[in-house]
Amino acid sequence: TGHTLINDQERLYWGVHVYSPGDKLDVHVDAGFHPINGRKKQVTLGIYFSDSWLPEYGANLEIWSGDDAGLVPNVKIYDCVTSIPPLFNRAIVFTCTDNSWHGISACKSTVPIDARRIFVTISYLGDEHAYSNKLKKAYFVARPLDEPNPDKDALRLIRANHLLCSTVYNISGEIKN
Repeated sequence: TGHTLINDQERLYWGVHVYSPGDKLDVHVDAGFHPINGRKKQVTLGIYFSDSWLPEYGANLEIWSGDDAGLVPNVKIYDCVTSIPPLFNRAIVFTCTDNSWHGISACKSTVPIDARRIFVTISYLGDEHAYSNKLKKAYFVARPLDEPNPDKDALRLIRANHLLCSTVYNISGEIKN
């Protein structure tokens, strides 16, 4: 990767992501720095375990061009640069930069009940600090063709603030109603 990588001892940026019909993940830039140890979130590795997933089911990883995350909340994304189907045993590695915008397109509602999109992610840290993205939580944005939604935009700002995010998440990490 060209970076000296450090294991995330707290496993804060590790996870198993399972998607159901209709699920999607808004476009976002990851946290710039770990909220506990202050290290840079440097590289993310993801592996798909979706052994029965077909490309026509959707839920692709989308990589977007966009502004520098250091400009939050005045950032925009512009174009989907690539769309990667979540096929079994595919690995994705990317460097967490100031503008590494990514999200998941919607799962089709016609996905069979036995087909599951499973993605395991592990992120590694580094000691590089020459980044303008100082966020300690991910920052989500609307896609260019999404309908304007001021309430959702306000929620996105709260979610991106590591001191306020607990006001909209419960202990299990799900958004409160």
